[in-house]
Amino acid sequence: MKAKKAKQNLPSDSQASTSEKQAINFKQGYFLKGNTLEALPSDLLLPVLPVERKFKTAKELEQLVLRNGKTLFGQQTFIVLMPKKTAASFGKESVPNSFLLDVGDLARPKFYFLDIMLAKQSFFGYVFPRLTKFFSYFKSQETIDKLCELISKDKEVRKELLAKMKPADIPLYLKAAVLGRPFILLVMDGDGMKELPEVMETYSSTWQLVKPVLIRKYASNGKTICIMSPSFSEIHSNGKKRLAGIPLTEADHLKDTSENVREIYNKVKAELLKINNQLQFNSQKYYISLRKNKNLAFFHFSSKRISLVVMNPEKDTKKQIKHHEVKTLTEKVQKFWNGPSCTIKIENVQHLNEVIALLKKLITA
Repeated sequence: MKAKKAKQNLPSDSQASTSEKQAINFKQGYFLKGNTLEALPSDLLLPVLPVERKFKTAKELEQLVLRNGKTLFGQQTFIVLMPKKTAASFGKESVPNSFLLDVGDLARPKFYFLDIMLAKQSFFGYVFPRLTKFFSYFKSQETIDKLCELISKDKEVRKELLAKMKPADIPLYLKAAVLGRPFILLVMDGDGMKELPEVMETYSSTWQLVKPVLIRKYASNGKTICIMSPSFSEIHSNGKKRLAGIPLTEADHLKDTSENVREIYNKVKAELLKINNQLQFNSQKYYISLRKNKNLAFFHFSSKRISLVVMNPEKDTKKQIKHHEVKTLTEKVQKFWNGPSCTIKIENVQHLNEVIALLKKLITA
């Protein structure tokens, strides 16, 4: 009876379509109040079934995103607009009007061309050539230099980075972020571009850099609700969903690893805690860090091995590690880790005492 009553209360709108049959999780959305998005309460109950309301123009969707960037993408993200004078220097071809810098993981910043459009745009007539031009910018040193200069002048970005590094390190840090692996964050109002998944699969070497997200707008009982899917925290998860706002646990990192990898990690951890039970094994999005007053090492997991970044010079590390591969890190990467460092590749428990001895040395130093 309640469902029937709710249907009768649906507001009418010539541009609206009911979402009755859509699997939409409204508890992970936002109330739109004026121009501001506010997270919906976890105990939200909707007395009236939501009805989808279309964005009338691309400008409306664009303003919603630009005004609520930190709400949608995270507090450690920064939207940088492209000034008209700078855009002119790119030429008359496709030029993005904004960019997104994510420094949530300071050691692994991510940079995006932020492109916002309505899904009704012609894919092969507009979207394909536009994004293809963006790919060419990734390979242009001149363009990279212009982008780094643009981002470094952004007051919010500079304030954030000055709190975490020396002023002289900022240009190099930003250049590494842009050069590292730039992405295209494609924000649309619906899933009308049926060609996009096929093209992303066919041209996977380049189009895997495109991260599409959909933002939809709904009306319910006089309120406006916006839903973004997938959430920003999920766009790099390759289909493995993570709950937004909830940090990864140690169990999450180990879940998809082999028994051998779990044995390696657990043995290292147990041996180190024997000499100092105050050591911290901090689970972050991309790694677990070993910490005592400062970070000493970073465990990166794959299914069959651990890549252990140690805060120790490569030359000295190779003197102590004789049976595991020691990988050189570039100066830029070492700057990310805030000091001399290298990576030890660990694939089995044999000769693991070498690694444990090195870590004990770092702990007691």
